[in-house]
Amino acid sequence: MTTHDATTPAPNLAAPPPSFPGEVFRGPALQRPPAAPFHGQPTSFPSDPYAPPAGLGAPFGSPPAWPPTPAARSRLASFLAGTAVGASALGLIWGGTAAISAASTFDVSGTFQLTQTSSYRSYSYGSFTTGSSCSGSGGYSDIDAGSSVTVYDGSGGVVATGILGSGRATSSSTCEFAVTVPDVPAGSDFYQVEVSHRGKVTFEGRRLQTDGVSLTLGS
Repeated sequence: MTTHDATTPAPNLAAPPPSFPGEVFRGPALQRPPAAPFHGQPTSFPSDPYAPPAGLGAPFGSPPAWPPTPAARSRLASFLAGTAVGASALGLIWGGTAAISAASTFDVSGTFQLTQTSSYRSYSYGSFTTGSSCSGSGGYSDIDAGSSVTVYDGSGGVVATGILGSGRATSSSTCEFAVTVPDVPAGSDFYQVEVSHRGKVTFEGRRLQTDGVSLTLGS
């Protein structure tokens, strides 16, 4: 049988035990009160995780209606027509350039104009009758129908020859001849053309092929 001194207080068995640093207590005395119930809106997740955020709409817009409206068909037809016209024009340009480049020979044509005057004392006058046949005389007697026309390539070699046609007076002092030189070989960057022995005149190759010649002699 246990006895207690009257001066020593009896232990209180209901009081929690004393705490010490680092000591962990478990039991009903240290349990937390239960959490309060949640009253907010529950989080909802989209049925499609890859769908865009709400409010942004479809990423690429709504699909076009089918069949298209008359206005849409008209715009499409205009676009296709414009594309076809552009392609055709480009093809014509390319085809024309290719035809010029691919030609093995070409004909040179144009005019040769002789200006000849006679002098009497301090006066000068023409010796041609406008609209009539004409030819050079005196120092220009080598200029007549059938006079030679020679074409040289860029290296100075003779590549083609032709003649002057019949002369026709365009005024009392000018006589104009037609120039014709067939079968000039294509491909040279530059050509030279000479009427009779009157000196060579240089032409750019493509310009000679497309524009021909316009030559003059005398003053």
